[in-house]
Amino acid sequence: MYSCLRDNCCPLQTLSGSRHSPPLRLLFVGDSLLSEPPAKSLSSFYCDLNKENGDGNDSDNEKRIVWILASSGLEEYLYNINSIVPDYVFIPISAEAGIASKTKEYIGVALSLRRPIVFMLTRTELTRESEYKATLNTIEKMVVKWMRKEMVLLNTESTTDGTMKRISKGTIVPVATVPPSGDITSLRKLVNALEPSHRDLNEKSPCEVWITRQWSAAEEQVTCEGIVKMGKLQVNKYLRIGPLDSQFYTIVVRKMSTYKGSVESADAGERVIFTADLVKGKRIREERQKVIAMEKLNKQKLVQEFDAEVAMLTQEAIKAGQSFTVFSGNVHTTVTIQEIECELHSQGDRGIAKCKFSGLEYIEVGEKLFLVNDRVVAIGVITKAYQ
Repeated sequence: MYSCLRDNCCPLQTLSGSRHSPPLRLLFVGDSLLSEPPAKSLSSFYCDLNKENGDGNDSDNEKRIVWILASSGLEEYLYNINSIVPDYVFIPISAEAGIASKTKEYIGVALSLRRPIVFMLTRTELTRESEYKATLNTIEKMVVKWMRKEMVLLNTESTTDGTMKRISKGTIVPVATVPPSGDITSLRKLVNALEPSHRDLNEKSPCEVWITRQWSAAEEQVTCEGIVKMGKLQVNKYLRIGPLDSQFYTIVVRKMSTYKGSVESADAGERVIFTADLVKGKRIREERQKVIAMEKLNKQKLVQEFDAEVAMLTQEAIKAGQSFTVFSGNVHTTVTIQEIECELHSQGDRGIAKCKFSGLEYIEVGEKLFLVNDRVVAIGVITKAYQ
């Protein structure tokens, strides 16, 4: 049996039974499975995942926690894939229209961040056999050329234990057909067999929580929803949260909940909602959504100016004075190009750019970043932070 947590759920659902498999984070491009007509919404998909197995067995060893995040646009997709760090990215491809340019953009972002991809082939009922085969051939060429992996088309015969293990290990890329009838048996079996693709969360480090949204519960309280990126979050733990109003506030956690319900602690990798008191009776005026709460504030990561090595993904020029929306880790804000060693004009051009945030942000050297202006203009990596 599956239990699903939606990205916008508040509070988190309380689940019964013990957890035998680690939580699985799935990021879907779009807010439906796009199998029109009729459209099969993700809400229906959650319900399908919650159905019991065919034998009606509902034993504890079948319970699974699945977080499903829907990204309806490029910016939401970039934020989710950078901050939430999904285990797998589900990308729909129309069998009728083939791979659109926007879809290639989503695929490129997932590949650059080394996130495993599952393709969902939709609108198969409207497609002639020749078009269907042509789309499959295009996907296979892309998988072999870009990903240097093997493609497998999921069906009743291919969903063997051996195939599922290879998918979880990332040695093959699955393509799941979404029929108009809404039968997602093979997709359910795939999700059931998938294992979390990232286990690099440091549970022994000082606690750090990436906040996806926060709001004031009272004048001297704040409620936050986010993911524990490292360490362990505990009730009565003191944290520094920010940047808010260009500063960090000291808070003390009073209560929290995860998929287990009300808890006293949450481990690295778990999603959590917690309420905290502000120390010294202060009040946060800025209800900014993308912030960080941490046990120990590393001031070396708190910067306004930095250098980044960027590579062009489009023909749009990058030059000094331009402003872009930037995504890097939990940061989603505006950045201005102050200096650049040479103007970048063509796809594939590379250069070092000196960038400046509008205010202080918490970043780390070595993190990847995306410069966006309606589309992803460039991808880069932070090489230097100025104090």
